[in-house]
Amino acid sequence: MASGDTTGTAQCPECHESVEFPVRARHRSRTEVEVSVDLDPVREHVASHAARYVTELPPTAR
Repeated sequence: MASGDTTGTAQCPECHESVEFPVRARHRSRTEVEVSVDLDPVREHVASHAARYVTELPPTAR
């Protein structure tokens, strides 16, 4: 049974940039898979747009 690390991709709704984040999959048994996702890179990217929201609403909020 394969286990290992890979990456996932999310698209930022503000700038449409692709943001990669690490994903780890591990087989616990023949029928169970444990998956962990680190969304910190996505949170940091979205937070980089937050300063602009203080003075200007995002297009989806208009």
